[in-house]
Amino acid sequence: MAKRVFLILIFMLFSVLAIVDLASANITALEHEVSSQLLEATPWNEADVEIDSLDLRGYSSATDSFDAVRVTLPRPIMRAGKVTVSVSLYRGGIEFKKFWASARVRLFKDAVVAINPLRKGHEIMIDDIELIRAEQRGSQSITSSVDEVLGMTARRPINPGDIIKRSYITPMKLVKRGEIVTLKIETERLRVSSQGKAMQNGARGEVISARTLSGKEIFGTVTGPGELRVAF
Repeated sequence: MAKRVFLILIFMLFSVLAIVDLASANITALEHEVSSQLLEATPWNEADVEIDSLDLRGYSSATDSFDAVRVTLPRPIMRAGKVTVSVSLYRGGIEFKKFWASARVRLFKDAVVAINPLRKGHEIMIDDIELIRAEQRGSQSITSSVDEVLGMTARRPINPGDIIKRSYITPMKLVKRGEIVTLKIETERLRVSSQGKAMQNGARGEVISARTLSGKEIFGTVTGPGELRVAF
């Protein structure tokens, strides 16, 4: 009798372990499928995206076997963050279960960060910054290349370790209002240099107004420190 009870207990134990293993395998496979389909649904390079915090609490029967999964998004993924999706399970080509799940989409991009403290008005140099891989949250507009930041001016104090957003910087003003500037007047056959007075501040490539020594108002493109190119 005791031996029979022992064998029954052993059988029950292995049955429970088999159910646990099946449930674990099903959940692992389901997590993989949902994450993979979410990854494919994002508009970014898959190497830049991570899917985590996957919540399958709507999946109540972990021992249900399935041979196909379909993930449906209520709306396209346009930004990183939490998403809610509909998950359908199929067996033999027939949908037998449908539930809601959620996950977090994380987007990683190259980002420029400050190495040194940058005061307002500081011209940013190569030793002030470095390029790292960082998570991009929400719709913030961050700088993603060193060339985008070099030579720019800090519009506000920036601390070491801060990711430099585009709103933090502005082009360096190479011409200041009221200063004497060199006017390079160019035509198809003639190039003449003269002096004038800048009537506006200007960064490289900007068109600003100036006055010649005779008082005539002209417009020129900032080409360098204290220089305007005037086309006729």
